[in-house]
Amino acid sequence: MADGAFKAAVVGPTRVGKTSLLTAVFTETQDRLGGTELNIELDERTERLVHQHQIEQRAVLEQTEFNGAVLAGTQNIEMHGITLRSLNEESLAIPFDVLDFPGKWLDPEERRQARLADGRWTLCERHIRESMLLLVPIDAAVLMEAVTNEQKLSSYRRLGIVHVENMVRLWARSRNMADHQQEPATLMLVPVKCEKYLGVNQRPGADPDALRARVRDMYGRVLTVVANEARHRRIDVLYNPVDTFGCVELVEGHWVKADADDGEGAALALSPRYRLIGKKPEIRVTGASAIMRELAGAVLAGRAALEAEAERISVEEQAKLLARRAEAKGFWGTLVFRFGGELSENKASYHHATQAEARARRNRAQLDADMKKLVDNADTSRSENWTVMS
Repeated sequence: MADGAFKAAVVGPTRVGKTSLLTAVFTETQDRLGGTELNIELDERTERLVHQHQIEQRAVLEQTEFNGAVLAGTQNIEMHGITLRSLNEESLAIPFDVLDFPGKWLDPEERRQARLADGRWTLCERHIRESMLLLVPIDAAVLMEAVTNEQKLSSYRRLGIVHVENMVRLWARSRNMADHQQEPATLMLVPVKCEKYLGVNQRPGADPDALRARVRDMYGRVLTVVANEARHRRIDVLYNPVDTFGCVELVEGHWVKADADDGEGAALALSPRYRLIGKKPEIRVTGASAIMRELAGAVLAGRAALEAEAERISVEEQAKLLARRAEAKGFWGTLVFRFGGELSENKASYHHATQAEARARRNRAQLDADMKKLVDNADTSRSENWTVMS
């Protein structure tokens, strides 16, 4: 964990593709940073995980048929450190801590059986409450291939929708507390492995409207929960489907009898069969950079708000304000920790700034400019704002 990092969390069931989504965010963001002076870095543990996942992905591409089961899921709490860092000035960095945890822990009974009373779940809950972005990955195949009533019930349970709803309520209620009302709050519903349904490979039968409608239907209560909890503030809800591979297409999905000990409580499990597209398949991530866009955009907006406020108030008031916000170490406290020093420079001292201070300001301006390029260059063509005001 980075000291003074901005927080986000991933909430989804087991085997939904959370690690694949994280890898997709890193991969596409790296591409979108071309032409800037920013680099995206991973902490040592996350870098090993992502690189191993990339190796496994590429090994899969050497096969004639895609088998997603070989990609390992999360078994422990993972705090993924992702940092946007200036190549000009390494001390200028914007770190994010993204929480991932075993999907089965969403179930209170699973948590009791795992004996999480040692504080691991308390850590997860605290991080979720303090996150400015909450990601809910959704297995598009499990969602869309359920036709019979039994399949739909199994789909509902395997997606952990009730448990996800409870986590969203905890998060949204925390975002509505007085200490967090002025902080960013965005919920992103992120269907993954969507190639078949979005018509990426120009195959017949693709129906983006059907995917959108099914997500709205199955996660309708989640939208209602957010609207009900956002009594004194705005909480944004975004729909953002992602192609985590781009070169993979679902051929068929058979529902088979589930193992009795799979922990999902579902009678059936989807056994999908995918195929690779093209003579030489290559991974083509689409839509994942919109996630980093939300994180970077929130930081940019927060910095602009702090600077605008600093222009309106006295130096003494600035110092008191920064001290109060730094104590909380929430979103605003993190901003102060990272960038607050520049706000303590009043207009008189600005004219007598040293060359080092001037250079620091130029570097900060370059960081802002590059962050804005990332925000502007992100692929948001699939993003839809589903915010419902209470």
